[in-house]
Amino acid sequence: KKSEHRVRTIIDTTYEGFWLVNNERVTIEVNPTMCKIFGMSREEIIGKNIFDFVDKENAKIFKEQMKLRREGRSTAYEIALQQPDGTNIPCLFNATPFFDDEGKRAGSFAMVTDISEQKKREKLVLMSDAIGNTLVSQLSLRARLQNCVEAIIDHTETVFARIWTTTRDNDWLELQASAG
Repeated sequence: KKSEHRVRTIIDTTYEGFWLVNNERVTIEVNPTMCKIFGMSREEIIGKNIFDFVDKENAKIFKEQMKLRREGRSTAYEIALQQPDGTNIPCLFNATPFFDDEGKRAGSFAMVTDISEQKKREKLVLMSDAIGNTLVSQLSLRARLQNCVEAIIDHTETVFARIWTTTRDNDWLELQASAG
């Protein structure tokens, strides 16, 4: 009883999401962090199939991973979980099959990390690298600025960007680059 309470406390207070599913891929337990990742209450999650939380592209990843669980294999992988509003949350899963007292596979569980912030930082690093490489290139100023604008569009949520220049006397503006 004391051991169960200790494990429950660890699961409920960990920074990682905890997701337990049975052999039919139906959710039987989640912790508060997992609820936060889903953007849903525990009651809304319990009883739902894992495929209720992913789009078609990520369902393919789940199918492959479920095959590995049936083979008794544990893996780490990335997948995006979909919140009710359609927002995809990139996550790192560390998934493991679990077995009952008789050694029969009873389902699987995963420790889940929301990696949204890491993915945003990765995009910014890629954009920064692209812009930095462009600025030190031997291209004309206009071509360098055009490449910078395109890097901003490619690596951010921006849909339109322009770079204007002006003379030292602020006499006039000239469009140098535009994308989007």
